[in-house]
Amino acid sequence: MDWGASCILSPLHPVFNMVSRMTKLKEYMKMLGLTSARSEGHTFDTIAGPMAKVREMFPGAGTRELRTHLLIRFDMRVSKYVMVL
Repeated sequence: MDWGASCILSPLHPVFNMVSRMTKLKEYMKMLGLTSARSEGHTFDTIAGPMAKVREMFPGAGTRELRTHLLIRFDMRVSKYVMVL
């Protein structure tokens, strides 16, 4: 029985395929101009105005709902870490 690198790495083959697909997905998203929340680089100051408007419309909304409303109404992808601040 051969206990070389191929035998050790064979269980990890699906993981390597998944990582490769994720890299391709990120490349396609970048080509289409689809940005991620982090790459938009919002801070508390940049979302303060739209956040106040969304809070007026939906006073009982939680963080997840607020992020969704910012995306739909203002086309702002905001990281959940910015929302916590």
